[in-house]
Amino acid sequence: MIGPLIVHAWKPVELKSKLTSRRLVVGSAIWLFLVLIGIWLFWIFPSTFFNALTTKIYLVTSTVLAAAGFTVSVRRHNPHLKYSKRDLLCGAAGIWCVALAAEFVLFSVLIYFSSSIPGSYNATYQFDSGSRECTGLKVYDQELDRRIKICQARALREGGKVRVVKLSGPLGIVVQDTFVLYPAP
Repeated sequence: MIGPLIVHAWKPVELKSKLTSRRLVVGSAIWLFLVLIGIWLFWIFPSTFFNALTTKIYLVTSTVLAAAGFTVSVRRHNPHLKYSKRDLLCGAAGIWCVALAAEFVLFSVLIYFSSSIPGSYNATYQFDSGSRECTGLKVYDQELDRRIKICQARALREGGKVRVVKLSGPLGIVVQDTFVLYPAP
């Protein structure tokens, strides 16, 4: 009974149509895109932080890019079709969300690869369980002038002192590592 199932499971998969070079390139490009998104999501995104100027540039350029994209999309529509104001508003909001997401990824990659000045500092931290995917500690960073949350840091559940090792650049910082110096008494 199990023998025929094993033989059937090991039988090569038959394709409905021929595997062409175009399908191979498109399939490889899709896999490469998914791998790059995974690398960004688990490696680059948790360790990069924008400074105030970069945040302003990010918001302004994404809005300008969305406005340009919306203008192009409206001009390309068939003039005989009637679109309501709600359709146009939803289209503009969708284009703006896509522009925000694309520029966020672009700016975080730029910060990650342009930060080259090493530095470190000692600071007090607070443990923050937060969400399931980002458990870590909150630290005040003087260069960014705000509290940042460092995900997956090796922190004790109490507060205390931590040493943060980072790379600084013109657009923001990249946190490389954290070391708990001593927990709070």
